[in-house]
Amino acid sequence: MLEIEKSKGERGYSLIITTEDGSFKISFEGNLDLYWTNLYKGSLLDQPESKSFTITKENYYLYLLFERLYEDVKKCNIYKADKYDILFYEDASVVRIVKKEDVFVVTIEKSKEENMYQTYSVRFRNSGSRYCPYNVVFMKMHNELIDYNPEYHQIHFEEIIYKNSLVKKKP
Repeated sequence: MLEIEKSKGERGYSLIITTEDGSFKISFEGNLDLYWTNLYKGSLLDQPESKSFTITKENYYLYLLFERLYEDVKKCNIYKADKYDILFYEDASVVRIVKKEDVFVVTIEKSKEENMYQTYSVRFRNSGSRYCPYNVVFMKMHNELIDYNPEYHQIHFEEIIYKNSLVKKKP
């Protein structure tokens, strides 16, 4: 099960991506920043330090967006290419995207306890970002997700191949 739920609020679009592992939200907020947030249930204090979500080819449109995002960051494929070691900041919440064969594993790590407000939310600032210009590729992905319409989703051949491979794996 891989679903994308899109909603428009007063401040911008929110996209909830639901996988078999749970849900996370990508939202553009009124402060003009992009957020990736683990949608956990219950108390934040009871949650594990990180939560992972598997993005498969079940929805090939979403899979391609993650592939493009992954490659753009990996290859510094941005209008101006800077070093990307600035992307790592140990105290704040972290989002990691790892490619494993034909899936992407998205992991959102909770911020450290030393922070005043512990959260699973990762903020991509669009004004004054210390990670500039990498925020651009995340915004680009968000904007392409806004264009996605689940009601008129064109099934891609890769999705059929992926679903058939799942059927073959079942005992």
